[in-house]
Amino acid sequence: MPRLPLLCLALTLIACGDKDDTGPTDDTGSGLVDGDADGFPAATDCDDGDASVYPGAAETCDEVDNDCDAAVDEGSDGGDSYYPDLDGDGYGAGTAVSACEAPAGHVDNDEDCDDGDADINPEADELCDAVDNDCDGATDEDAIDGDTFFADLDADGYGDPENVIIACSLPEGATEDDRDCDDSNADINPDGQEVCGGLDEDCDGQIDDDDPDVDPSTYLTHYADADGDGYGDPDGATTEACAPPSGYADNTDDCDDTDGNVNPGAAETWYDGVDADCAGDSDFDADGDGYESDGYGGTDCDDADSVINPGYDESVDCSDPTDYNCDGSVGYDDLDADGWVACQECDDLAATTHPYAWEDETDGVDNDCDGAVDGADRHSPTRIALDDDDSDTIYPSNVTFPFCGSDHSSMEVSSNGIISFTSAILDSSETESEFLGSDGKGPRVAPLWDNLDPADSSSDGVYWIEYSDAVGVYWVDVLERGSRDTNTFSAILLDDGRVILTYPELYVTDGIIGWSCGDGADVDETDLSADWAAKPADAAGLGTGTESAVYERYKSDDNDAAGATWWFCGTAGDDADGDGWTTVCGDADDSDPSVYPQ
Repeated sequence: MPRLPLLCLALTLIACGDKDDTGPTDDTGSGLVDGDADGFPAATDCDDGDASVYPGAAETCDEVDNDCDAAVDEGSDGGDSYYPDLDGDGYGAGTAVSACEAPAGHVDNDEDCDDGDADINPEADELCDAVDNDCDGATDEDAIDGDTFFADLDADGYGDPENVIIACSLPEGATEDDRDCDDSNADINPDGQEVCGGLDEDCDGQIDDDDPDVDPSTYLTHYADADGDGYGDPDGATTEACAPPSGYADNTDDCDDTDGNVNPGAAETWYDGVDADCAGDSDFDADGDGYESDGYGGTDCDDADSVINPGYDESVDCSDPTDYNCDGSVGYDDLDADGWVACQECDDLAATTHPYAWEDETDGVDNDCDGAVDGADRHSPTRIALDDDDSDTIYPSNVTFPFCGSDHSSMEVSSNGIISFTSAILDSSETESEFLGSDGKGPRVAPLWDNLDPADSSSDGVYWIEYSDAVGVYWVDVLERGSRDTNTFSAILLDDGRVILTYPELYVTDGIIGWSCGDGADVDETDLSADWAAKPADAAGLGTGTESAVYERYKSDDNDAAGATWWFCGTAGDDADGDGWTTVCGDADDSDPSVYPQ
């Protein structure tokens, strides 16, 4: 068996060839020692107790030989950057090196803009040498050896002594002269001209009258102020200066320069006859409405309220209880009993002055209250040419008259004082039966049915006017046959069916006044004057609106219509509740028979 010893020798040689002789082994002899398990055995690891230390590790700034090359902190990762400081002024420049500590000749900044000159660095003073001494990117700014200049904001060649600029050469917008006393105004400087106005234009410390160089052409005129109240006398002495000298004022507002208590600044004491505040207004018109107090001879009944005066138009509100126009009545009063309350007419103390009245072109009065007087009146009358016992038809353009069941657009006007709507009534019989319709001539209105003669040479005549809401027929200065006294009266036919009869001048003592539907109804005459005096306040006229006639027959000498104005309800309106009153005549609720004028 010669092969067995050879096999054992081979196995022994193989085992011997795998052994590591470079270091110690563990207790079991299974391998090399690597105490920090960093992959390097203790034989080559310079600190086998620190896994961050081994050959080839990155060197860091920790005073440890991290890479086991026997050098400490060389070429460390995480070191600071240091820059060469060739001129030794503490400021570096150039390429940085990384080190844990500054190497010799290096500093931790690169702020030097000239590392070859120790006098040039961020802490150096700027000089006038065309060099950026302080490394701020600018040259010669705020140089310590610069010259002093002054801002000249108004560009007048003179600078502001408080606005100093240090520069190596004269900057734009600056000057070497610091004598400007107002650098916001180019007209103010040592070369300026002193003028009146409260400024020191030439910067000499003297103003206006205190400066002998002031331009006299700028002087103002001042006026004598003898009473020393600060207000000058427009008729007194004058002087020229910038400011008023003693005894003078810069205005002419004083209206009494002998009394220091009278001037525009004084408090007004009303009704003492003195214009204390020089306002030029009446001392008896405290409310300034243009009307003097009635307590001092004027016509204003309330001189503490400018709204209340004779010029106020009370038609604004007929229900207001204030006497705004000082005529002694309030808006809803009818002091002259002409049927128009004060707010509807221009004179509530004259029964012949009211809307639709005949305009007398000779009396200087606005008789019809249309705002025009006499010949300037806005309503032009048309004459109706009538002979004795004659009639003519008038044709209004836009107004119709609702009467006795029909709307009438034409009217027959008789010379004898009666208006009809079917057939002309020419006679002057003045009988009640004929007036009520026995003649068969239909409805009629009689302002004064009598034997009249408008054709007489002493008569003026008969006229008519169409208003926007009525037709007026006027007998003007008409004679009654057999008398030489003239009579003026009228009939106004309103477009709501009511009738207004007025008698400014009346001498006729007989005749018939009123209206009738002419249907032959047996209607007794009434006393118109008494009825008018007893008329319910809410009624719109005489009658109730449901009658067929309302009239009075005057005999011989009992005609009392002179100066009167009477309204008649006529037949217009409805009476749905059957209380005997129509809506036009004043029934405020035609669905309730218990409501009517009373």
